[in-house]
Amino acid sequence: MKVLVRAFAKFRDIVGEKTSLDLKEGSTIRDLLDAISASYPELGADLLSSNGAVGDGVTVLRNRKGLDVPDPKKTILEEGDEVALLPPFSGG
Repeated sequence: MKVLVRAFAKFRDIVGEKTSLDLKEGSTIRDLLDAISASYPELGADLLSSNGAVGDGVTVLRNRKGLDVPDPKKTILEEGDEVALLPPFSGG
């Protein structure tokens, strides 16, 4: 299945603004983050924490909505989903 990934700020500098990934049916947000981390190792530490959760301060949107479930292994993707990755923001 194809999933569109949109990256913002420093993630966009590495991945590009948008890219399409081919994933197996039943893949989860975690599977997608693993695939991105394998293709772009410099993002691995930012995207996923050591316990497998989404990295600190990283925002993941699925179809322009925030994830309701903090465990990325529990959110199953579907054909045509759009996943946005936003790095931690700071400032004020």
